[in-house]
Amino acid sequence: MTTITIKELHARTGEWVRKAGQTGEITVTDRGHPIAVIQPVPVNPTTLTSPVIPGLKRKMSPEWEALQNRLMENADSDSPPKRENPFLTRKLLPGFAALQERLTGGTDSTEIISEMRDGR
Repeated sequence: MTTITIKELHARTGEWVRKAGQTGEITVTDRGHPIAVIQPVPVNPTTLTSPVIPGLKRKMSPEWEALQNRLMENADSDSPPKRENPFLTRKLLPGFAALQERLTGGTDSTEIISEMRDGR
């Protein structure tokens, strides 16, 4: 079992957490007294997302639960998960939205900008 000081943990947290995942428990001490243990979380190989810790109950928000369900549905297929096009749901600034409406139908953008500058 590895023992480190809280100062070492603070300086290289990510490194120590990864090491715990690879090698096992790491005890953290403060002035020579053990105060914490970093240990790897066992993972159920069938789901790859749910830790198997007896007695641990996790409550997720509905959004996270829906996302996890979508990911689990796609985990069985070989194809990557479908992504929504962010450009279809974006909100445009009012000025740009009005300009974009005027551009439909083949209007030349230089003509529209000239009209806006001339106040027509």
